[in-house]
Amino acid sequence: MLSTADYVLIAFYFVFIFSLGFVFRSANNNASDYFRGGGSLMWWMVGASAFMQQFSAVTFTAVAGKAFRDGSIVIVPFVANALGFFIAYLWTAPRFRQMRVITPIEAVRDRFGKANEQIFTWLQLPVSVIYASIWLNGLAVFIAAVFQVDLVMTILITGGAVVFMSVTGGSWAVVASDFVQMLLIMIVSVAAGILALNYVDIGGVSNFIEKAPERYFDWTEGISPTVVWLYVFALMLKQTVSVNNLIDSSRYLTAQDGNHARKAALLACILMLIGPIIWFIPPMMAGIVQPDIASIFPTLQNPSDASYAYAGSLTLPVGMMGLLLCGIFAATMSSMDSALNRNSGIFVKNFYQVFFAKSATESHLLNVGRLISTFFGAVIIIAAIALSKMDGLTLFDIMWLYSSLVALPATLPLTFGMFIKKTPSWSAWSTVLVGLSYSSYVAFGLDPQQLSWLSDSTLSDREVVDFKVFAGVVGNIVVCLCWFLFTQKFYQSSSAEYKAGLATFFERMETPIDFLKEHGKDSSHRQGVVLGAICFIYAVVLTLVALFVPHEKKGSIITYASVILTMALIGAGLWFSGKKTNS
Repeated sequence: MLSTADYVLIAFYFVFIFSLGFVFRSANNNASDYFRGGGSLMWWMVGASAFMQQFSAVTFTAVAGKAFRDGSIVIVPFVANALGFFIAYLWTAPRFRQMRVITPIEAVRDRFGKANEQIFTWLQLPVSVIYASIWLNGLAVFIAAVFQVDLVMTILITGGAVVFMSVTGGSWAVVASDFVQMLLIMIVSVAAGILALNYVDIGGVSNFIEKAPERYFDWTEGISPTVVWLYVFALMLKQTVSVNNLIDSSRYLTAQDGNHARKAALLACILMLIGPIIWFIPPMMAGIVQPDIASIFPTLQNPSDASYAYAGSLTLPVGMMGLLLCGIFAATMSSMDSALNRNSGIFVKNFYQVFFAKSATESHLLNVGRLISTFFGAVIIIAAIALSKMDGLTLFDIMWLYSSLVALPATLPLTFGMFIKKTPSWSAWSTVLVGLSYSSYVAFGLDPQQLSWLSDSTLSDREVVDFKVFAGVVGNIVVCLCWFLFTQKFYQSSSAEYKAGLATFFERMETPIDFLKEHGKDSSHRQGVVLGAICFIYAVVLTLVALFVPHEKKGSIITYASVILTMALIGAGLWFSGKKTNS
């Protein structure tokens, strides 16, 4: 499935990843630099990173598998993400940055008190580890399908590479690599989508729609309409809430100021609207030309998860499959290294330093941060291997059930607390307990088959899972919000110290940042020059590959030219912008 040119591009990608960590290593002089880029990054880097953190290789495996099976309904959570980012643009993003914290758990401490700092530290760490293991498993499924190698060995190798990147580079390298990788994914995905629509067995947009199974565009075909629309509503609501909470404020803590954070949220919103339109054309094309994909990938537990890889092998020019693979690796790496960097920062700043190293030097905290990143990376790899052994549920189902029943209750009070101010300190952790109790009922006590209004017949496995996602999301939001509002009755009994700290926190959130006064030297010129140079180097390497590969497939030369020109123009724009800023 892969040519020599593909392997050359993959090898260059790994060289790029390793070198980027060393390029930005010198920028890590203290904990703030390592864990949040010193709060000095430009909006276009922060926005690209925020976008990249919101999806992973799961998008091109488990979610692509959902598109292969059920069609365009998979765009719903991505549109919901865009809505969440738009709300961040309007209100939360600048306020998140203006909290002036290094880790998101510091914001939890400032909002809810020191007890919640420790409670949410140990709630966040396992939740993040599970998510990262799901992402790594999704990446391994894709790579195993392309290379035809053992899934567990793939997890070990790819997980090790991700850990190396996170440990050596810190937040500077994470965000910088996210930007370049975002360009790779968007450019190659556009090419893959266009080529899929023009594949010989498809023949354009109209034929694509005509030949597609009815369920691809009729979301209620063969399934209860009630369940479908409840499921769609739940995903829209869940992602909108999830993007705007104190834990996920970490994506904006790297920005120079509130204005840069606002622009970053808008960029992420736009990218999240564009992406789904093109991402899921290839797997749906694969569903049309090869509905029996299990015969192509008989060793995979869920063969449909490899539908994007199969479509790419049919349509992409020689060499582009390797570039697609790099982009998909980048999707998971950006999510995993962000999670590792954030988890390391939370552990070091909100647990280790608080209890064991109150007077530690910055170099000591940096070394501990790297050690903890390595440890969490190993745990994620082990968890991903365990996930690969699970039977029954697809990776897509695992992801959404976990996020709606476990992760959501842990973040809801951190969303409510941004808007509802006068609650006691225990309102946060008690809301989580209420939410997890309700989730336990949904998971083990609720039988959708007994709800006659859902369908005229026995619910399918898909309908049961979809309804449990709805019940988990909507029920948790309603139950947890009612409880959180109820705790307001006890606010007046809070200590004067707590009330004063709360007033200071919200006042700080509303106070704009004077970047030069608060942070000193502006490094925006360096960001433009370095990222511009990297983009231009990528364009040069792609040009060399294009000169030596055979252009046998339809549109090969045009595809290469479009990708090269786009990378070169963006690189030149960033480089000249950086030079202009410096002068």
